[in-house]
Amino acid sequence: MEASVDQSNPYFSKGAKMRGHEFHYSRITTASSHIRSAYRVDRGKGALKGRDGLLYKNVLASFFHLHAVGVPDWAHNFVKLAENHRKGKE
Repeated sequence: MEASVDQSNPYFSKGAKMRGHEFHYSRITTASSHIRSAYRVDRGKGALKGRDGLLYKNVLASFFHLHAVGVPDWAHNFVKLAENHRKGKE
């Protein structure tokens, strides 16, 4: 799977290109039009019509399994979110 981050989110920088693989052991049967997603699927299926990385507050849900070395800033962003949560910031 290949994806391009095209929406603001707490984990990945806009414009980042990601590679990995996807697993589909479930599917979304009813999707609301207000569901936000973080990235466009350039190769693969994704969760919703060429989109993946569903966002709700600071949660990112995805069928995409990231190759972490390919997007080095995700770990830094994840740790920053955890530190902010511990300090009481959102």
